Amino acid sequence: MFIPRPSHLLSLVAVACVALAPSGFASDISYSGNTGVWTRYMWRGLRFSTGPVWQSTANATIGGFTGTLWHNYDFDTKRLNEVDGTVNWAWSAAKTDFNVGWNHFGVRGGDDSDEIYLTAALKEVPLTPTASLYVDTTYGKGAYFQIGVSHGFEFSPSVSLNLAANAGIVFKDRYMGVNDKGEEFTDLFSGDITASLPIKLSEAFSLEPKVGFSFPLSSNARQAISGYGYGTDSTTLYAAIQLNASF
Repeated sequence: MFIPRPSHLLSLVAVACVALAPSGFASDISYSGNTGVWTRYMWRGLRFSTGPVWQSTANATIGGFTGTLWHNYDFDTKRLNEVDGTVNWAWSAAKTDFNVGWNHFGVRGGDDSDEIYLTAALKEVPLTPTASLYVDTTYGKGAYFQIGVSHGFEFSPSVSLNLAANAGIVFKDRYMGVNDKGEEFTDLFSGDITASLPIKLSEAFSLEPKVGFSFPLSSNARQAISGYGYGTDSTTLYAAIQLNASF
């Protein structure tokens, strides 16, 4: 049985505060989410499963504030092994979209951690360049910086193709693994290339196949990725099928 820690409950409260806002704000609240099966649990180039997983996200938004809950279920171990929560504030200025927030990682049988983050995406520039900084304040006690680009192609009102690529640098964050000396390190970490094909089913629902390829950008990253014990190969080809909903 998965017993939520106090920090898990704090994440739930954050979502509930949005979802149960006073009735006067009811018309301003929007809900979204997704659920899907992935061939691997992938996160910033790291593998956290040897086989398929089921992942779902639930969001509640009012104004620029969003509360999010996320889970991972591992089919091999038959365990709900992670429940995460996020509180995010979004705004736009100077033709740039900003997000600032807090993530809590609640790992069953592992090390919980928390991070604060800031992202910035240029709206009116080709490929929508994005930069993100994540600072781990608990277990990792380090940082991760990521840059990325993305572009979408609309084939019809109901079908589009989304392409994205990103690369990251780790700054002595223990959550991102250790090198062959067993130490945290500062170095290039991973690159990811992804493609997805959202297919609109209705005004509220869409089906989205996804495929991605993740690879290390340094020898230190190669050791950190393989050192987590979910396979010796540091490159990963993965795929997913996901149902999205928005209300």
